[in-house]
Amino acid sequence: MAAELPQYKDEIGNIQGRLWDLLPVMRTHVYDLEFRGSYSLKSVLPALVPDMIYEGMEVAEGSQAGLAWEKKDGPR
Repeated sequence: MAAELPQYKDEIGNIQGRLWDLLPVMRTHVYDLEFRGSYSLKSVLPALVPDMIYEGMEVAEGSQAGLAWEKKDGPR
């Protein structure tokens, strides 16, 4: 992102330094049988937020997300 917006390089770096991966926290402290042994977003999201479903989303598949990100007019 900083490469695309060099004028915000310092701000982006500051934000990146405060981000951390929640997967270890989830694996240690959260489990629902609806995860069915997986911590992928497709397994966890419907179990934790039942009203939020992938069907009908503009980007519903992981492979689509990367392509949409690359498109200038794709969802952001």
